[in-house]
Amino acid sequence: MAFTACIVHWWKRKSQTQTTSLVVDEAASATTMFMILFSSSMSTVRLVILGADGVVSALVYATICFVAAAVGLVAVEGAIRKSGRVSLIVLAVAAAMALSAARVCAEYTGGEYMGFKLPC
Repeated sequence: MAFTACIVHWWKRKSQTQTTSLVVDEAASATTMFMILFSSSMSTVRLVILGADGVVSALVYATICFVAAAVGLVAVEGAIRKSGRVSLIVLAVAAAMALSAARVCAEYTGGEYMGFKLPC
């Protein structure tokens, strides 16, 4: 995600010096969202076909995540309109990455197992 954000930022700065852009921002965003939705859907279908337990709890979790994403989208759009700065998105992503790094560091120094669990 961070690599993609860096590439998009570089591409926008590069395209500001040119008169035309090769990729429309809306098309790039729509393509990215489609690929994320497609890959996560295929992973879900694979787990259902293999007989994974907890399908009902996964649907509840997906519903909660959808509602939280919708509320977050409205809140972020409101904050951007109020402040006039799109950089709030970058700051939010940076904060999420910092919290994730701190959690991984705490798990590592705490001696917790950080690998994958056995499937059986």
